[in-house]
Amino acid sequence: MYTYEEKNEALLTMHKRLNKIVAPSLLEKVLFPRMEDCLMSTAIFRTRDGQAIAVSAVCDGGDQGCGGGLLLLMLQAMKRLEPGAVLEVRSTDAGVREDLPAWCRMTGNALLAEQEGERRNRYFLRKA
Repeated sequence: MYTYEEKNEALLTMHKRLNKIVAPSLLEKVLFPRMEDCLMSTAIFRTRDGQAIAVSAVCDGGDQGCGGGLLLLMLQAMKRLEPGAVLEVRSTDAGVREDLPAWCRMTGNALLAEQEGERRNRYFLRKA
């Protein structure tokens, strides 16, 4: 068994070798969460048409796009969820709006809603 710190260091080293740096705070909260860092949620999001969506977990990708590490973060977050649970994905990258629907079609997950914000966009995915 590896300790939490060893897993974090190994993953960060792997990303450095691939010239893709992932912020350690994202690694802690999404890839190898400790109970106190876990981004589980019980928030309710309401769509414009009034539909209530219960958010089970949040994946905040910062400025990462689907080609820049966000998909890896989303996959790790989805692994922890039960089928039918909702993952909220946050990103400031404009390309996510185009890439995420295609990823959902390929994986069988459902894109329930998206919300454009001033600083970042939010996407709500239901795990298949």
